[in-house]
Amino acid sequence: MTQFSLADFASAGRGELKLSVAAGRENLDRKVLEPIASRAGLALTGFYEHFPWKRLQLVGNAESAYLASLPGEVRLERFRALLDRKAYCFVFTNGQKPTAGEVALAERAGAVIFTSLLKTRTFTLRSTFVMDRLSAPRTSIYGTMVEVGGLGVMFEGDPGLGKSETALGLIKRGCALVADDLPCVRRETGG
Repeated sequence: MTQFSLADFASAGRGELKLSVAAGRENLDRKVLEPIASRAGLALTGFYEHFPWKRLQLVGNAESAYLASLPGEVRLERFRALLDRKAYCFVFTNGQKPTAGEVALAERAGAVIFTSLLKTRTFTLRSTFVMDRLSAPRTSIYGTMVEVGGLGVMFEGDPGLGKSETALGLIKRGCALVADDLPCVRRETGG
């Protein structure tokens, strides 16, 4: 798995995930430890067994409604408890916003809070694809790659063997050039 930072996630998902930073802009260099988003609901009630702190913590409508039902100090205690258990990134979905107290706690703990206008379900699905792309193993290979009938075909070999000329011949026959000299190859989910 290729490691990536919260800044990489924010950049890759800015448009697709409708992300903005609500707290912790100076902490965006933190690495995503487990590229999965998880609802924070059960942990917010005080049940911490199996709390997936390495994941991005989602705060959707249900979590926001629960937090809003709590007295202010209790709400902050519940949020602080997740930070004390190493949670490092929260995403408030459905246009929900963190309170000023939650922002202050996150800043002090070195955590990041994002907001998104997307519904929680939509955010979960799209963020999975974004994180899969970011964490996929990748490498650069010396060679020439063309698309032939929907498949990528890579020509490798020593300099001067005719890789580019072979690719040019295929391009003249309707194939598409993908990359010449140094294509970057990424392994997609599922192989």
